[in-house]
Amino acid sequence: MAVSLRPSREEDLAELVRIQYRALGFERHLEKLALDHVTPLIRHCHDYGKTIVAESDGRLAGFAAGHERDGTWFLGEFFVNPDLQLGGIGQRLLTASVPSGIPIATVATEDLRAQGLYARFGMTPRWPSYNLEAKKASISSLPPTNLEVHDADVDDAAWAAWDQKICGRDRWQDLDFHARHWNGSRYWIARAGRRVGYGAVSRRAPGRATIGPVGALSPVDAAECVLAMVHHTLADPEVDTVMLDVPGPHPALPVLLSGGFIIDELNVFCASDPARFGDPRRYVQLSAALC
Repeated sequence: MAVSLRPSREEDLAELVRIQYRALGFERHLEKLALDHVTPLIRHCHDYGKTIVAESDGRLAGFAAGHERDGTWFLGEFFVNPDLQLGGIGQRLLTASVPSGIPIATVATEDLRAQGLYARFGMTPRWPSYNLEAKKASISSLPPTNLEVHDADVDDAAWAAWDQKICGRDRWQDLDFHARHWNGSRYWIARAGRRVGYGAVSRRAPGRATIGPVGALSPVDAAECVLAMVHHTLADPEVDTVMLDVPGPHPALPVLLSGGFIIDELNVFCASDPARFGDPRRYVQLSAALC
């Protein structure tokens, strides 16, 4: 099987979405998609990152989408057509995509083969990352918090500076995408008028809200900052379901699980230098695809 690699083109994007759906086992949803449908995230990866596609006999076989931000690189999307996974396509895609000389990272699924492949490229598994979900009606015993949540302007330079400091890099392109394409809102978190953290919420589908990023200056405040964002989000009468990705070391994890959240998905954060991608004791990521 002859395989060639090249940068993505505009005309590839709809097929990349279909490869992603097939790789995730979402074939039943494909019939509902228009043939030219492109998800906002796939387009964002093409426009503001570097997407490499693999071609076999004139057919797209897979792709790897990564982006460099402030001297770090993150692999956000990596899928191979399930019918064509033999032949080392994935390894060739990563060889062409992963840069050298800078910190690199990704969020891996539970697939041990993928984790092993990432580790061979220098992205060592570091900690579990739990996708949590809860229906409003199932949340029973979350402790209260004395923190206040205030709206932040989407163009607030101070908010972006906090994000850069706590998550480890300047990523204005991804924050802009979150606000404009995922219907994101930004917030300050304060105690007695003094800022101790920041947060954001996206509303990608009716009734569903995804919290993240959430960052705190100190691990001591980290769990309470996440709780404050959860309480604030649940107060919205239009929200029925709340989701967020929480690192295993984060102190909010046991509190949320005790309060009614369930683990919907388990991922693994993999990195060459995890210190460049946020402290997992005080930072909840933007998303698994954008970190």
